[in-house]
Parts: sequence; structure tokens; C-alpha cells
Amino acid sequence: MTQPSTPGNAAAAMPLNEGERVAALQMLGVLDSAPEPVFDDLVWLASQCCDVPIALISLIDETRQWFKASCGLGTSQTPREIAFCSHALASTQILEVPDALEDPRFSSNPMVLDEPRIRFYAGAPLVGSAGHVYGTLCVIDRVPRRLSVTQREALQRLSRQVVSQLEARQGRREAQIQAGTLGRLLEAMPDAVVSCDPDGLLGEFNHVARAWHGTDPRSLPPSEWAEHFDLFEASGTRLLATGDIPLLAAWRGETVRGFELVIKARGQAPRSVLCNASPLFYADGTKMGAVCLMHDVTALRAATRAATIAAQRFSGAFSAATHGMVLVATTGHWIEVNDAICDMLGYSRDELLHMDFRRLTHPDDLMSHRDHIDRLVRRETQNYQLGKRYLRKDGETVWAHLAVSLVRDEFDQPLHFVAQIQDVTEQRSMEERLRDSERRMRSILENTEDAFIVADEDGHILEWNRAAQATFGWRRAEVLGRPMAEAILAPAMRTRSLAALMGNEDTRARRQLLPGWHRDQHEFPMEITLSQVQLESSRIVTAFMHDISERVAADQQLRRREAQLQLMADSVPALIAHVDADLRYQFANKAYGRWFGKDPAQIVGRSMDAILGPAHFAKAWPYIDRVLKGERVQFEAEVTNAAGETRVMFASYIPDVQPEGLDPASAPAVGFHLTVTDITIHKDYANRLAISSARLERALEGAELGLWELNIEAMTLQVDARGSAMLGFGPTEVTKTVPEWTAALHPLDQEPNVAAFRRHLGGLTESYENEFRVQGPQGPWIWLFSRGKVIRRSATGAPSTVIGTFMDITQRKLDEEALARAALLLRQSGAMARVGGWTLNPATGEAAWTDEVYRIHDLEPQTAPDLSQALNYYTEASRPLIGAAVQRCMDDGTPWDLELEMISHKGRHLWVRAQGEPTYQDGRIVQLSGAFQDITERKHSELQLQRLNATLAELSYTDALTGLGNRRLFDEALSAEWGRARRQDASVALLMIDIDHFKHYNDMHGHQAGDECLRQVGAVLQGALFRAHEKPMRYGGEEFVVLLPGTTGDEAQVVAQRVLQAFDHAALPHGASPLGPYVTLSIGVAALQPTAEVTEKQLVRDADQALYQAKAAGRARFMRWR
Repeated sequence: MTQPSTPGNAAAAMPLNEGERVAALQMLGVLDSAPEPVFDDLVWLASQCCDVPIALISLIDETRQWFKASCGLGTSQTPREIAFCSHALASTQILEVPDALEDPRFSSNPMVLDEPRIRFYAGAPLVGSAGHVYGTLCVIDRVPRRLSVTQREALQRLSRQVVSQLEARQGRREAQIQAGTLGRLLEAMPDAVVSCDPDGLLGEFNHVARAWHGTDPRSLPPSEWAEHFDLFEASGTRLLATGDIPLLAAWRGETVRGFELVIKARGQAPRSVLCNASPLFYADGTKMGAVCLMHDVTALRAATRAATIAAQRFSGAFSAATHGMVLVATTGHWIEVNDAICDMLGYSRDELLHMDFRRLTHPDDLMSHRDHIDRLVRRETQNYQLGKRYLRKDGETVWAHLAVSLVRDEFDQPLHFVAQIQDVTEQRSMEERLRDSERRMRSILENTEDAFIVADEDGHILEWNRAAQATFGWRRAEVLGRPMAEAILAPAMRTRSLAALMGNEDTRARRQLLPGWHRDQHEFPMEITLSQVQLESSRIVTAFMHDISERVAADQQLRRREAQLQLMADSVPALIAHVDADLRYQFANKAYGRWFGKDPAQIVGRSMDAILGPAHFAKAWPYIDRVLKGERVQFEAEVTNAAGETRVMFASYIPDVQPEGLDPASAPAVGFHLTVTDITIHKDYANRLAISSARLERALEGAELGLWELNIEAMTLQVDARGSAMLGFGPTEVTKTVPEWTAALHPLDQEPNVAAFRRHLGGLTESYENEFRVQGPQGPWIWLFSRGKVIRRSATGAPSTVIGTFMDITQRKLDEEALARAALLLRQSGAMARVGGWTLNPATGEAAWTDEVYRIHDLEPQTAPDLSQALNYYTEASRPLIGAAVQRCMDDGTPWDLELEMISHKGRHLWVRAQGEPTYQDGRIVQLSGAFQDITERKHSELQLQRLNATLAELSYTDALTGLGNRRLFDEALSAEWGRARRQDASVALLMIDIDHFKHYNDMHGHQAGDECLRQVGAVLQGALFRAHEKPMRYGGEEFVVLLPGTTGDEAQVVAQRVLQAFDHAALPHGASPLGPYVTLSIGVAALQPTAEVTEKQLVRDADQALYQAKAAGRARFMRWR
């Protein structure tokens, strides 16, 4: 792809990696940024080094060049299509333009003709570390010039400095982002983090550390840390020695793991923490400081619950994973599997748990797998990944990507392996099919009889097959990279023809006749079919060509024959003409024109009634009607010519039936030939004149036929002059013996031809007919179709003379071969695209399928099933749809395009795309045809996406902590139930619930224990609200709501009482409540009947007021708002 261009302002070609290049530029984060001194300094240096008034750092995105820094130019950006720098993107070398006015790429560029009036330009590409060209460091002058070697080196070195500064700027920007992220992360961490610098002064001291210590003494020296931080040994009785403080030990260079100590901050309960500390070093080994991470282990019970939750989460992820997951014992037996691996291998869970990996692993993969396991056990690696084959239950092989890690127990001993197994069989199969497809296509193009060439958008040759070498004489190595016009076109046509092609955006195939040029300097006619293919950033041109010298010669010979026929017709005194089915003249000889006093050219194209006149046309009409119905007609009539003379004329009308070879009696005529002879004087010789007319008619009919006569007694065969010329003997009659003629036939055709004659001479066939190849004195093999019949017998009844005709069918045979090749290519293309084709004759029910359709049905290629059998492969749900579509198409021609389910011959359930449309002939449907494609994989992907969307939708309405509905679900449910109650004239009740003194609970037990308490409250609520219409949801924080549609206030009070009783029975420990040792609730109850004035917001406000009243009344109760 290129930018728009005009003469003198050539467009720059897009780099092949344009998308990646622009993305890399945008990742720098520099576009449209403020000026920076370091870049201003670099462009100033470039200007001074190169002694030019203008220097720029030019960065090029999709549509413009933007200047990060400029010297001597007042603008900040220009359109990309006029940017000199666009031409420098495709190379890593300096682009130098000594004089822009003399350079055809830039001579009419607006920046040359107008300000800044560029005459000299040099741009050094800014090549990033990943190889992408961001733009250029360019220098510009208003006079022509060239850079010296030193100046070019300076410009190149400065460009590298620009790239270094751009990427360093990106690094600093990313470092700032990372530093900010790290600071926020440390502050958000649930553990205490402290660090110190190389001098031992405190650095990071996050909010957890400050809360635990009750202070932020970052300026204290390490020697005073123990005293001010209240750090004690794990027993909590002795102050921790300064040298034992983990952060100090790490500062000295030690690594501390699992060190336990006690923090006794003023006003806080003692806190036991586990410390991990490490020294920090720069990349060069210089000391950076130290860091210590402290984890609160006081709440062992909370930690135990957290571990249980983590295990449950792992179990849930394990079961729900879409790829296979397995827990494998160290002995190799599978101890747990998920559903995905069962589906992948075709075994049930119980079957897999009684097997080990050796039985399921392909024998060739056992040893490599064993080596990786040993390395895991020896701690030589943390995990491993590899491609591996498994054996399914049905014997099929599954290619998988395997990732394995080792889980160890509390004593650091191997416990079991965790394996993730992803099925990549289809991926590998698709990759192999793609490689096969590429090999087949390359083989097809290489072995095609037509010359095949691929060129880039500039016309340079990329591909050149063997047929091209044979046609043009150039070997492939000699033409790759050369302009296509030079290799194939005659010199006079090269610039005009190829230039027109390259500038055309039309991608449709175009066929042209052009003069070809052979390497040995001779010109020949060729037919070329050109197509343009649009790639991501460029176009390519494909060309199929073949030498049509023989066809041109044949056309010239045909024109000569037509001229000879015209001359023959004009030399005949009879009136000869041809009329089409619309009764318009297509041909008339001179005698016909003289009869009507006109030139033949004045007759061709006009209607018969206009030429004959009303009276004459009325007399001829009955005969015209009969000949148009396929009947040969002869008649005599008295007519008046242009001179006013009345003559007796004999007319012969012969129907013209297409296609050639059909019986005139059974096929409608597309016109007719007419011959009219003046028989006024020669009426006495009517019989001989009729014979002469018949011979003339036969000669005219058979203008493309040769005549032969076989004398069986003399065993000679005579060919007339026309037939002799067709065979290459010249325009004279030729007589040869039967053995001589037989020897001229192709060896493979001699015996079949003799056999065909014998069948006719023996009376087994009404006529002799055969197709064979014959070779003239000097010419190539010619295909002929010959037909003959016995016309004379001896006194004994034996055949003595056979007369027949023959015609040249060489072109038809070539067309049949080309059609067969095209059909083969179509079948192969359909197979590669996984699209099949079919046809159906509505009248006979006969069907034809391509190989791909048979493959989709799991059938061997043979006679296609009829319509009813084919419909039986569809499922019961899909069969009526396709049946109705086919019937509708037969009835009124409506095409169809459906996606349907079917079951193949082998029982496979498939989704297919079925398309069909009618083919018309003479206004009626004669055939249905269409395409058939397996879309099972796409359908499965769509269904999987639907299921995933449903899961995500469910998660968006679920509170992650309690599993109850969340605030979003409550708002939507309340709105829906409120609308339903208003329509049904019913009431809606609401319970607003708050956990009493929950803040005290969090302060005493911590947030993790608080989260566990919320989960337990949610579980008790679910157990107490067992009716379908009672919907508990988490409202936020420690507040819950229960929506009660169709419920009165009195009924809602009963539900509230049931909830309180459930919590009395559950006895959830609190430990920090002044109301008692267990968790209690305060509940606000409200009920309203919707009206136009009363909205759902009023119900929420009422329930909230009732909750406030319950708290004010002493908590652990419910109150109803009235």
C-alpha cells in the first residue's frame, strides 16, 4: 500500500511492518509532548555539524510527521504524504537528496515549491532497539549540496543519540509509573513492609507497619530500632537484641526467612509476626539497602480459615478449568481429575483414577517425561512445559501442551504433581493442513500449462513457473526482481500497458491480448489474465499467460474462409440470405441485394417485412412460421422485383438450429438460411435445378465440413478440396487407398475407426460416426469428427459406396481438456477451502456432489443420494427447514443460505452451512446448485462464548464474598417487582438488616475474620429464608436486605422474627459486642403498595428509618415503619 501520489511527488511505500512500527512509536509516549532541552540540543548539533539552517527530529505515525524538536522551522507537523522522511522508513541507511528539484520523487512537492523551499535533504533513520524505524533525524538546506563523509558519520551518530534519548525517556516514564505503582502496592499490602537505604536509614514504612508500631520513626539509626519499635523475641518476654532485628541482619548482607518476633506497641495488644528479610543490590553488585516483609500470625484461627478458603478456590478453579487439570501422585497414579481432561481422553473420572500416566502416555514420549519429573524432584527446576501425546480411550492420539509443577508438604517432601493439559490436536492438524495446502497450490501453479507470474506493486517479478520459462525463454533465476514488462512485453508496449495496470485499484481479473516478447527477440501474440491482490500494506499482481499464436492463425484462416464464402455466395446467381429468429437479416449476397435494388449492407440488420413489403411478406409468412419451428421448407412463388418484373422464384428455407448437432425436428430454430432461385426461364429443368440447389444448400450448410467418398470395391477414399485443405494437402481433391488413410490416423485411433466402419457396413448401425486424430503432410495432429452412410450397394446387396463428411473439432477437444483441468482445480480449491459443491436436477432428482460434500457426510465418493436420502442426514429440527427451502426454490426460485445441524453417516453431529440457488433456461428452473461447508468448529466456539457470557452475567449480579445477590441485583429486582406489584395491585415488603457492633468485631478480630463473619451471616440468612419469593441480598458493608414481593407488613414481621430466631439458634461468636457473646441483628421492616405517587425509593427509605428505630431501641430486634 502507498500514499496517494502525483507526478513529481512520488508516494513512499509503506514498510512491511507498518502496524508494528506505529505501535512501537506510540509506546514511546512522546507524540505531542512538550519540548525538551535534550532533543533541542541534538537538533542544534545536527544543524551545526552539517552546516544547514534547518534540522528536525521527525516522528511519523499513520497520517503525519510530527517534530519532537526543530531548528529553523516554524511548524510542528506536516501531512505524511508530503513528508520526505516517509521515504526513509524502509531502510536503516541515510536518505540523501542533493537537489529536490532534480529528484522526480520531490520536484513538485509543496515543501519544495513553497516554504520552506527545500532543495537539499538528508535523513538518518531513527532505528529503535527492536528494529522499528520511528522517524528520522534530518537536516535541510535551501540550496543544493551534499554531505561530506564526516557530516554523514556525525548525522548517523546523532541519530543514535536521539534514539537512545527517546528510549531512555520511555524507560524513565515507565520507571516513574512502576515506582508509583510500587508505592501504591506497598501501601495497599496487608503485610507490613519496611526497608532501609545503604546507609541504614529507613526508607519504605507502609501504613500496616506504622499501624503496628504506632509510629513512623524513619530517621532513627539501626541501633535504636529495637527500643523504639518495641521488638521482642518470639516469647514476648525479652527485648530483641539489636543484632537480631531481621532488617538489620539483611542490611548486613544476610538473608532471613521465617524469623518470628513480637511487636508490643503502646496501646496495642502484642502482635506475633513472621519476618522475611533480604539484602538489596544494584545490577553491578553495589549495595542498595535491605527490605523486610512482616506477616501477622497472631490470628492462627483466621489463618486456618484463610487456608481453607484458598483450598476451596483452588478446587473451584480446578473443576471449572476449560483445559485439563490433574493431580498426580509421586507414584504416577492420577489422584484427582477435572471434567475437561475426562472429555479430552474419553474416560470417566473413576476410570482415570484407576490409571497412571504411563498407560495414557504415547510410548515415544515416556522417557522425556520421566527426565523432567526427576529434575522437578531434585529441585533443578520449579516447573516444566512440553508438547506430549496422550492416548484416548478410543485409540486416537491427542496432542497436548503439558505444564507440570510439584507440590511439597510441610517437611519439604514431594507431595503430588499438578498438571495442566491443553488439547492442541486441532491446532497441529490445522498447521499441517496449511502446509499441505501451500505445497499443493505451489505444485498446481508450477505444473500448470499456462505461464504464471507474480509481481510486486512496482512490477518486479516475485514468482516465475516452468511454463513461463517455456513461453518466454527466461530461466527463473534470471528474471526474479526484474520488471515484469521487460521480461514479457514487446518493447513498444512496455511502458503504456504495465503503467496503466499498476495505477488501477480494481482487483478484479482482467483479460487482455498483448504482444509477448521471447528471449530470442521475436514477438508473438499472447492472452494475459491479470489480477491484483491487496495485502496488508501493499499489492501484488498475478498473471496467467499463454501463447495464442496458433489460435490467431486459426482466426485469420477463419476470416479468410468467411471471405471466400462471401465471394462464393456473391458469385452465385441465386438469392442467398440468413435471417435470425427476430426475422432480421444477418447476411445477404449481392444477388439478393440486386433483386430489391439495394446494396447487401443496406439489408443486413433490417426486418424481413420492411424489405419484402406487406404483400410479399404475407405470402412468405406461412413458410417462415414453419421454418422457425424447425421444418425445412421449399416452395415456388411469383414475385415482383425492384424493376417491376414478375418472376417465378423457387425458395428454400433451412432452419438454423443451435447448438450444432441437434435434430431440427426436436429443437427450436434460432433463424434460417434462405436460397431463392429464378426459375422463370428454366422451369423446364426443374428437377436438375432442384438437385443443383440442394447441392448448393449442402455446400453452404457445410462451409466448415470436408466431404469424402469411399469406393469399397477399389478400396480408395476421395476427399474434396475443402477437406483436403483442412488436412493440409492443399485446396485440391485427394484420393488415397484405405490403408494409406488408415496409416495417417493416430495409432490409438486406427483400430476403433476400422471397428466403427465394420459395424456400419455390417448393418449394426444406421450410420458410421467416429472421432479420431489425423496428421497431414506437415501439420500437427488434428481432431476430426466424421459421419457417413452407405448410399449405393452392388447387385448382391453388398455396400459399394459410402459418402460422408468430417469437421475439425480440435478446438472443442482443447476446450474440453481445459474444462476438465478447471473442474479439477475447482475441486481441489473447494477441498482446500473446506467448501463443497452440489447440483440437483429438479425434474429427474439426479444429484451430483463434490468430494468435500462426501467427506462431510462420511460417505465414499459414488453416486450422490437422491433428495429424500440427503434430507435424512439432517436432524429432526433442521430437516423441515432445509426441505421447505429446497421446495420454495423449486417453486419460485428463492435462494437459501442456512446454518443447520446434521448427523453424518458415521454418527458425527455436525453444524453445516447450506446454500442453494436456481439455474434458469428459457424462463424455467432446470437445475439447483450451491455450496456446502462444515462450520462445526465455529458453532462450538459461538456456544462456548455464549456460556461464558452467561457466567459473566451471573457473576456481575453476585456478591463475591457471600455468594448472595449484590446491590446491582437488588436495584434491578426491586424495580422489576415494584412494576409487577403495581400491575397486580399487590404490596411489596423489605427487610433492611444490619449486624450489631460489627466495627468492634473487625477491630478485635481483624478484617479477614470480619469477612468470614459476613459469609456466615449470609449463609444463616439463606437457611432462614427458604421460600422462593424471599430474596436475601447484600446491600453493602455489614448491611443486608430481604426483598419480599407480594408480602404485607404483617407477613414481613413474621419473616423478620424467623430471621432473628435463626441467628439465636446459629450462635455465631462475636466476642466484642456489649449485647452478648453472639452475633445479633437489627432489622427494619417496611411494606408499601405501589401507586403513581409511591415509588420504590420510598420503600427503601421507610425500611432504613425502621432500622434506625431498631438500633435506637437497643438493637437485636426488628422494628416496623408505620
